[in-house]
Amino acid sequence: MHPPLTLHRHPMCAEIIEQFQKCHLDHPIGKFFGQCTGLKIKLDRCFRQEKSVKRKANFEESKKLKERLRAYKKEIDERELKGRAMGIVAAAGAKVSEYKKGILVFFVTSAVLVSAIVDVVPRFADMFAYFWPLFMSTTLFMGAIIAFTHVPPLAVDYRDEREGEWLFSPASHNNIEG
Repeated sequence: MHPPLTLHRHPMCAEIIEQFQKCHLDHPIGKFFGQCTGLKIKLDRCFRQEKSVKRKANFEESKKLKERLRAYKKEIDERELKGRAMGIVAAAGAKVSEYKKGILVFFVTSAVLVSAIVDVVPRFADMFAYFWPLFMSTTLFMGAIIAFTHVPPLAVDYRDEREGEWLFSPASHNNIEG
């Protein structure tokens, strides 16, 4: 089977197409008995060559288009990144000046809390020395719960994959009766 034999769609094979169509007109019955087979083979080869040439041209064109698309995407990304960077710097500067008082309160509060914790640490050590058995038993109990929560399923399937094959084996029919 060949594609439609239009000359404008297959300029490389125009000569062979004309010969093939002339052969079909000259031999209306002989065409069914292989009279035009040689031309048909030449036509198929020509179509393959034409397709190969078109495929190569399309591949080269797609390479160029892909390269242009990559360059365009890269340019867009660079513009967008540059715009974002400028926007982030401007926004950060505005936020810092807007929240200057809040930032100052945060650092002062943090400094007060750190100094209070440093003052309380010796008392925390005394409390831990008194309650360490409670902390240890709670830790062991929680560890046991975590370890034993993974229970295997109760029903375990130990069947063999070949179970029941002896029913269909010809050699075993003698064993059933005897």
